[in-house]
Amino acid sequence: MSLIAHKEVRFIYPLLPGLLVLAAGPFSQFFSPLLLPKTAMKKILFFIFVAVNTALASYISQVHQRGVIDVLHYLRHEHELKVSSNTTIMFMMPCHSTPWRSHLIFPEIDARALTCEPPLDVPIEARSLYMDEADQFYADPTAWMNEHMEDTELLRKRQTHAAINIHQEKAQWPEYLVFFERLEPTMTEFLANTPYIQDWRTFNTHWHDDSRRQGDVVVWRLEGVEK
Repeated sequence: MSLIAHKEVRFIYPLLPGLLVLAAGPFSQFFSPLLLPKTAMKKILFFIFVAVNTALASYISQVHQRGVIDVLHYLRHEHELKVSSNTTIMFMMPCHSTPWRSHLIFPEIDARALTCEPPLDVPIEARSLYMDEADQFYADPTAWMNEHMEDTELLRKRQTHAAINIHQEKAQWPEYLVFFERLEPTMTEFLANTPYIQDWRTFNTHWHDDSRRQGDVVVWRLEGVEK
């Protein structure tokens, strides 16, 4: 399970009942006949086990990759404070980087993220070469934005309070852009002299196995849009 290319915790949930049965015997012997281990060595091992797991659980749940959750609270709060009703957001991140569909619950929030649909319509022999939208973007972000986003010259001239369509073939630039720090130099160069300004950034994680997700979570806002 650890060696397969695509792995998720839910894949091993069906094994959990059997693993609990296997663990029950040694577990009962370790504690028997008391609720706490009887010998000093077992007590030491027990408290080390509890301390290590508590520390890991605290770090994983409160520190590691917290930025991808915090940014959603920030965006939702910004929307709640706005005078105007609509908010447009684009997540320039690998797909599934944030649970935005469950957090940005207001119907007036129009959000879009890079997709990674499975290649169901691609022949099996050609699937090894398949690149989803997120793969295409990160292969060459500048080329992707030139092809799929409106010309930055139009962005400079556009009235930022006008209606914005982020779902058309040549999508208009949204009010908010969200991306990881690793992408910041590319975005800074591509969107130079446009109305975008850095609006917010936050720590995300100390490390990540995906280089595309390294660094802070950064939010740029289209200057001139009423907050």
